[in-house]
Amino acid sequence: MAKSFSVLVLNQCVDIAQREAQAVVSAINVQLREHFGPSWYISAQCKLAPKSLSHIAMAKVTQDAVMIITDKPTIKDAVGYHDKVESSGMPFGYVFQDVSAELEEPWSVTFSHEILELVLNRHANYYAIGPHPKDRKRNVVHWLEACDACQDYSYKIGKIAVS
Repeated sequence: MAKSFSVLVLNQCVDIAQREAQAVVSAINVQLREHFGPSWYISAQCKLAPKSLSHIAMAKVTQDAVMIITDKPTIKDAVGYHDKVESSGMPFGYVFQDVSAELEEPWSVTFSHEILELVLNRHANYYAIGPHPKDRKRNVVHWLEACDACQDYSYKIGKIAVS
């Protein structure tokens, strides 16, 4: 495997303690190392930043991507998403704890989902042509997403639910 892809995780959520966030990051690292990475031939890991990390310090991030856990969605009806910063090309993502709570799903499942997709499709620009879901006679462009097809399923690593 090539150099490990590194994701910096920022916990900006009021209701999630750093200890809880670290437990989830540790479970995701197990998932990346033992389940996801070998299947996709990808080496990746997450690192939880201190809560005190400022936006100014973010400009000096040496990781390959950033995932932010926060309360309120910045995009209507989104539980989480990943994209890239157009100016720098750095991949980033968001997970919204409030929306996960409304859906009665652990935020760790959405976090896992978005981390896995961010690692696999870091530039959010891999597509495939295939049949339209409702009109099989015409083709459309599908955004390649690793977890969407099975997003209703989760499993546990220790006590942490993951996608």
